[in-house]
Amino acid sequence: MTKPVNEKEELCVMFRAKLNNHCLLFGAEMDGVKSTSVINSCSELAEAQFIELKTSRFIETARQNQNFKR
Repeated sequence: MTKPVNEKEELCVMFRAKLNNHCLLFGAEMDGVKSTSVINSCSELAEAQFIELKTSRFIETARQNQNFKR
């Protein structure tokens, strides 16, 4: 069974890292997960690839192009 994409759904992920003596905690909103199997638990996310989609409007002017590249 396939369902249409719901653009309002999101996945929030927390990442933990260490830099010298500092513990870092990152929070990120992801648009999707790429996996070859169904993910049933949070621990299985460690093997998955996260996907972030970027969209922009149709670029019509040089200024819009500069802003997009910035």
